[in-house]
Amino acid sequence: MSKKSLKRVILVFIALYVVIFACRAVYELTTLSETNNIYWGTYGFPSSHNYVSVPSSDALLIGQKYERIASIVSKTVNFDIDMEQLSATLDKHNAIVQMESSSGLSGSRRIEFVLGVSPENFDELRDDVLQIGRITSSTTTKTDKTDEYLQILAEKESLERRLASYQELKAQAGNVSDLLQLEDRIFDVEARIQQQLIKLGEYSEESALCTVNVALHEVTEPSVLSKLWSALKWSTGTYAIIIAILALTLCSASVITLTYNYLKKMLVGKSADKKQPQTEKQ
Repeated sequence: MSKKSLKRVILVFIALYVVIFACRAVYELTTLSETNNIYWGTYGFPSSHNYVSVPSSDALLIGQKYERIASIVSKTVNFDIDMEQLSATLDKHNAIVQMESSSGLSGSRRIEFVLGVSPENFDELRDDVLQIGRITSSTTTKTDKTDEYLQILAEKESLERRLASYQELKAQAGNVSDLLQLEDRIFDVEARIQQQLIKLGEYSEESALCTVNVALHEVTEPSVLSKLWSALKWSTGTYAIIIAILALTLCSASVITLTYNYLKKMLVGKSADKKQPQTEKQ
C-alpha cells in the first residue's frame, strides 16, 4: 500500500470517529440525562375514593357508577417554575388537593398530589398536567363500580331490616339483661348503617369527582463539559467495537482466502501428479 493510500485510510477512520462523536455529543446536549439516581418506577399513590354517577334515563334503574383515575409522573430541572405552573393549573380547573406529600432537599425535591376534579374538567386537567416537566409515565384507568355500589346498598337495607327487628324485640323484652344485649346489638347495627351511608355518600352526584395523581421530581442536569466527556467516552468505546469488528472481519477474510488458495494449490498439484505418469508412458 502506498503512502497516499495509507493516508486516505487513516483519514477515513478519523472521519468515522469524528462523526460518531458529533452525533453522540448532539444527543447528550439535547437530552435531559439527570444526575440524580432516582428510580422512575411505579408509584404507590393512595387508592382514591372518588366516584362518578351517570344518571339513568329509566327511573326504575340505577345509573352507572364508575371510578376514573389518571396517574402522571414527571421530572424537571426547573422545579420552582413548574410548581407555579402546576398550582395555576389546579386553580384553573378547580381541582381539590386531597393529599399532598413533599420530601427531599434542593436539587432532589419531590412532591406528590392526589387531586379530585369534576368529571367535566378531568380530561383538560390531565392534558394540562402532561405539559409540565418531562413525563416519565402516564396512565388513565376507568373502572365500573356499579356492582360495588349495589352491594353496599343491599347491605345497608339488610342492616336496616335487622335494626327494625331488634327494636321490635326491645319493645317485647322483659328483663334488664335482654334489654342490655339488644341495646348493644342496636348500637352496633346503627354504627354499621352509618358506615354504609358514608360509603354511599361517596357515590352521590353532589360529591362526584375523578382522581388525578401527580408526582413531580426535581433532577439536576449535568454541565456541558460533563455531557461532552460522557459523549467522548461513549464514542471511544463504540469506535473501538467497530474497529474490532472490522479487524476480525478482515482477519476472517484473510484466513478464508489463504485456506482457499492452499486447498486450491493442493488440488492442482494432485491433478498434475496424476497426469505426469500418462505423459511418460506416451
